[in-house]
Amino acid sequence: MDFATEALKMTGALITVLMVMGGVAVLVKRFIGNQGGIGGAPALRLMGGLRLGPGKSVILVELAGEVLVLGSTAKELTLLTRVDDPHRIEQLRPGGGIGLPSLPWSTMLMKAKARVACESKEASTA
Repeated sequence: MDFATEALKMTGALITVLMVMGGVAVLVKRFIGNQGGIGGAPALRLMGGLRLGPGKSVILVELAGEVLVLGSTAKELTLLTRVDDPHRIEQLRPGGGIGLPSLPWSTMLMKAKARVACESKEASTA
């Protein structure tokens, strides 16, 4: 057999293998998708984040029915607090809770940060 025939057979086999792999990937994606939790709900959901400075931020993550407030630096991730009360979790969601503005929590946190900075500046000048 000559080289052209062997190369054609090898190319055909490669294409067949790649098509089978692609088909399996499509089926897995279709039936499993991005499920990560029970019943198709994602196990982890990012609710928002706020950058506090270079390489520093606060992140709000919902995991298994509770909200984790995480502090993030360039080198580590620290659990700041955990919220498991359903009423408080609802308040943390954008537009959630009674009497809360429908702003993302990061906007509310940024306003609170500015208010604390202003109060501490006033306290230092008094």
